[in-house]
Amino acid sequence: MKLLAVVEAAAGAWLDAKALPSSTPKISLIPSSPSPILTIQGHILDDQILHLGPIHKDTAHNKGEGALTPQEMAAVARPHMTSRKLAIRYAPDPYAPTGQPLEEAFWRTLVGDTDYRRPADAHLGLACRVWERIVVAQCLADTGVLDEDLIDETNGAPTLGEMRAAGQMDAAMQLSLLWNSNRVMCCAGRAFCITKKGYMAMVPLGTEKGMWWRCCMGCARRCMCMG
Repeated sequence: MKLLAVVEAAAGAWLDAKALPSSTPKISLIPSSPSPILTIQGHILDDQILHLGPIHKDTAHNKGEGALTPQEMAAVARPHMTSRKLAIRYAPDPYAPTGQPLEEAFWRTLVGDTDYRRPADAHLGLACRVWERIVVAQCLADTGVLDEDLIDETNGAPTLGEMRAAGQMDAAMQLSLLWNSNRVMCCAGRAFCITKKGYMAMVPLGTEKGMWWRCCMGCARRCMCMG
């Protein structure tokens, strides 16, 4: 069994998680020969990855509007929008594990439900949708023809034209950059997945459909993937 990613822990150190009041998992990486031993104590959920999206891209688009070419922006937007479509198609609404609306559960999954504190402030949900509006509009600026992968009819945020007409572009850019900062920290280099039991998660590079996903409840970085 190949371990692709584990909860980050210094050798021999314990991580006490407080995310769930009923769960106090402890994770340690104990030095051993020929390889270290990962020890986990706590509530563990095992499930199999049924749907897997593309790897999310890093970007320097915090430089501001127009800093990336439409082609570069499309490479950033496509994994995100593909992940959203996977969630809409295959994840339950409301989201069964938490009872949240799928819209909320999706964006919280992407950023690990944190914006330097947990749970993340609800305004990140709007920031996500505004970011989508801006990046999709910049992709469209190239040829005037939008890639089918980027079309999304579920976005209730104002369009870019409406935001410009209302004089809200400065505020919109601030929201967009806020989402992008969190997205880069949590999404870049990882892929969105949905498990057989309907859980959504972000998984590391190298994860494949059909692999087993293990969640250690209550940890800030709480899942690992095993072949």
